[in-house]
Amino acid sequence: SDVCSSDLCRQKIHSPKCRGSRKSARKTAYFHALGIVVEWKKRNDKSELQKQFGEEYEMVKNENQDLLNNVRHHIQNAFGNDISSDEFISPDGDSVTIVSCKNGMQPGVTAHATLGVCLYPKPSLQQGEHIAHEFIGVENEDDDIVREILSTCAYCVMDGMSVQPFSCWANLLPLYMPKSKLKHVFFLPAYLWGDKLLMSNFENITVFYLLVCPLSDKEADFVSKFHDNSVGIKNLIEKMEKKKAYIFDFNREPIF
Repeated sequence: SDVCSSDLCRQKIHSPKCRGSRKSARKTAYFHALGIVVEWKKRNDKSELQKQFGEEYEMVKNENQDLLNNVRHHIQNAFGNDISSDEFISPDGDSVTIVSCKNGMQPGVTAHATLGVCLYPKPSLQQGEHIAHEFIGVENEDDDIVREILSTCAYCVMDGMSVQPFSCWANLLPLYMPKSKLKHVFFLPAYLWGDKLLMSNFENITVFYLLVCPLSDKEADFVSKFHDNSVGIKNLIEKMEKKKAYIFDFNREPIF
């Protein structure tokens, strides 16, 4: 089968027209109640959900905040420097938090990570355990494109789209880079930080951190020729290194 999935998130694509918009008049917090993802709007009076679940409502909300704090701490330890955070807003008003660290890897390089996708876990093969993800991106220039791409990846998962290491989503990048030959996003374990940012555990949730990398049509075809995407991408990275190209660089030219 082809390396790229043709399905894309249709409802919450972060439009380039929204670039730079990071403040929302509508603050929301997402949490899990009885296994269902619901939206809680902050207000002065008690919501119907609060009245219905009472103490359980507050307990679940607090557990989610503990998970977010745990993930943020893990990201900051890996990035090495102080991190800043911004909100990116979808056209319908939902927000995604992106945390960033300048010069943590090397001078002139900024690393970004989503914060909050972990609140949308899915059951793992092990009973009672769940798997969640956060997205990582790297850029050499100070612009919003990488953060916008990460926010769109986050919205897709929030809308129910599946993701896993060594998978690919097709034709996402033309939304932000219409003139580039790099069209698809491929998800790698965040190997740039060694084993510091591969995964973290919080109670019954394992969070995997995925490095978002761009691929061209021919590069995606190259990966798909191998029996396993992980083998194909390893061979592609080796070819890129010989040409002094980096798979995670959104400004690079395709090697084929």
